Amino acid sequence: MLVALANRGFCVGMITFWPHVGVTFIAIALIAVGFTLRARPQGIFLLTLGVLSMLGLVVYTILKAVAA
Repeated sequence: MLVALANRGFCVGMITFWPHVGVTFIAIALIAVGFTLRARPQGIFLLTLGVLSMLGLVVYTILKAVAA
């Protein structure tokens, strides 16, 4: 079982799992730091970057599912 998962790159539903987890954690961290620093322009930038990262991940997943 583990060998089969290792050979396939551990894909879940036509998407790679670990890059999605990584981008999700980075985006959540950007949103959290941006929300903490929301009074400064850097905080707004980090907040926007985190939201765009999450939105990009959703768009990528939808496009990958539609193309299959």
